[in-house]
Amino acid sequence: MKNDFGIDQQMEHYVGMIDVLGKCGFLNEIEQYIEKLPFDPSVEIWNSGYVPDTRYVLHDIDQEAKEQALLYHSERLAIAYGLISTLARTTLRIIKNLRICGDCHNAIKIMSRIVGRELIVRDNKRFHHFRDGKCSCGDYW
Repeated sequence: MKNDFGIDQQMEHYVGMIDVLGKCGFLNEIEQYIEKLPFDPSVEIWNSGYVPDTRYVLHDIDQEAKEQALLYHSERLAIAYGLISTLARTTLRIIKNLRICGDCHNAIKIMSRIVGRELIVRDNKRFHHFRDGKCSCGDYW
């Protein structure tokens, strides 16, 4: 863009590129793109690498309602409360009696990278240690 059109890259250009890759389903390419950014990824960047996976909502409701329903999963609410009620950089430990859904798993990976904390979630099968955008289970749960 700089060489051909004399336009300096702005945040909206990076976010737009991530949006395009995300809508095409190229999640691995997004991760590589973010790692090569000339700056630390901001909230805008991470908010765009996340696309709700509504396959995990089993209710017969419209797409928008499914996306909204994902926001109220117990582990997300527990993490939100933990982030506002504990000191910065402390580890959060969440325990639940159900399996963590794939969408929450992806969202928590992103959260761990944004907030710079270790997030430990115990579901009914195993412990998931989320740190720096990765999970100890290697995305196999």
